[in-house]
Amino acid sequence: CQREGCGHSYTEEIPVLEVTELAAPTVKVSNITSTGKIKVSWSKVDGAEEYEVYRAMSENGTYTKLTTTTGTSITNSKNTEAGKTYYYKVRAVAGDVQGEFSEIVARTCDCAQPKVTATNIASTGKIKLTWDKVDGAVKYEVWRATSKNGTYTKLITTTATNLTNSKINAGETYYYKVKAIAKSSAANSAYSTPVGRTCDLARPKVTATNIASTGKIKLTWDKVDGAVKYE
Repeated sequence: CQREGCGHSYTEEIPVLEVTELAAPTVKVSNITSTGKIKVSWSKVDGAEEYEVYRAMSENGTYTKLTTTTGTSITNSKNTEAGKTYYYKVRAVAGDVQGEFSEIVARTCDCAQPKVTATNIASTGKIKLTWDKVDGAVKYEVWRATSKNGTYTKLITTTATNLTNSKINAGETYYYKVKAIAKSSAANSAYSTPVGRTCDLARPKVTATNIASTGKIKLTWDKVDGAVKYE
């Protein structure tokens, strides 16, 4: 740059500040509701260019680097199993400078949230629930309410992946949610998203006969609970 009043020019050098020390990040762990997988998040460290995330199977075990990232969170989806506990620590890095490791944090991988579908049984009109098998689950709890945000009562605990709810009334709507249960309660899933379904009328059972005197066809059917008329 040129200084006024001087017969010469000079270049002003701006000193480069080198990072010599990085703080240890503060780390938190949680579970992703839909998958049960573990999310590791941490505070931003001044001067950090990236972060290294390490994992072990026990607090004092051998830690292996999972990833290096410029972000402040990761979801540990690979090589994790519902019911198992994993231990994590994170450190900040800037060039050749490596910060101190965070305190070790632990979290159990949960079962995934069940995905539930509700349909009606054609013959009876009753509501049938089905859901995908959840890895790590040993059984499932099925809960029901009469409104989406109402009070849910446990209907049953089952090892199956379906349930027909027969003790219900035609014309009424019911809401259901399912929870996957693991061997360890620490790995139980979150409740599924509530699904609602109206109980239908049963399908009429019809018999056709002939009237002896006229030969005409006569139809008869059983009374259907909840029906007010028939077509």
